[in-house]
Amino acid sequence: MKRNRADQRGQVLAYSALTSLVFFGFAALAVDVGRHIFTGREIQAVADSTALTGATVLARGGSLPDPVQAAADATTFASQNPVEGATPTSFTPTAGHWDRQSGTFTAGSPYNAMQTVASYSIGNIFGLWSRTSTVTRRAVAAFTPAPSLPVALCNRPGGWSSGVQLTFKVSNQSEAANTAGWAVYDPGVVTFPDMATVAQYLPAACGGGVVPPQEVIGTSLVLGNGVGNLFNSQCVTQSTGLAQCLPGKTFTIPIMSIPCGVPMNGQRTIIGFVTSVIDAVGCDTSSAVCGVAGGPCIIGHVAPDCLTDLASCPQPGLVS
Repeated sequence: MKRNRADQRGQVLAYSALTSLVFFGFAALAVDVGRHIFTGREIQAVADSTALTGATVLARGGSLPDPVQAAADATTFASQNPVEGATPTSFTPTAGHWDRQSGTFTAGSPYNAMQTVASYSIGNIFGLWSRTSTVTRRAVAAFTPAPSLPVALCNRPGGWSSGVQLTFKVSNQSEAANTAGWAVYDPGVVTFPDMATVAQYLPAACGGGVVPPQEVIGTSLVLGNGVGNLFNSQCVTQSTGLAQCLPGKTFTIPIMSIPCGVPMNGQRTIIGFVTSVIDAVGCDTSSAVCGVAGGPCIIGHVAPDCLTDLASCPQPGLVS
């Protein structure tokens, strides 16, 4: 009888020890998991801030973003913001393009986003299975550049600095005084088309809305400045007329290989981009905004350079 009681006491002690061990294991696991969750939030903050840093550098590059500098600045920021005193064991910044419609990031040009992936090796407090764990977080920050306009600039001596005026006098002839002309974004077009083909690439507010293919330096575009009569019909249309929908808006406009002072026509190569504001549109030959020679015309100016006027830079935000 005494032996049975002793056996029972031994069994109770064994069960108690086993239960305590299991409880301790779950408690240790809970502590490590909770710590990983808390630390993961800190690592996510590093990924978010470095992505914003890189995207800001890209945005400040204006029409010529610098992906190498953007990645370098993001990496520096990560090293200056340790988690629990440690810098990332792995940090990968990637400049690329964020497609807002599909919600996807693709590495490479055209650049409007920065993706960062930060990994840290975190020491486990109890380390029942491993003394360390790797925690990885990802973030993408992107900005929206100025939309394109089916207008291109000539290669101006001295460049297109802030405030320089652009002049586009639309006619049925070749105007040598023009510093701008129509640009056809359709890659299948090799000769200047009618106004309807150009008009589809106007902003949606102007009755267009077709998104042009992404243009980069080295791409060829067909230029022209004719079809004055067709321009006039586009210009005076109520609400969507060019005189109503273009002035005051900012656009990204390509700079072409053709020198200024010659007619803006033919197939030319993109050598750069500039951000410009459209100031006025004159719809007919009597338009005062076009000067003594009359219209129709489009008048604008180069917007302040983002590098010298940070207020003009697009502001990036976290998208993923």
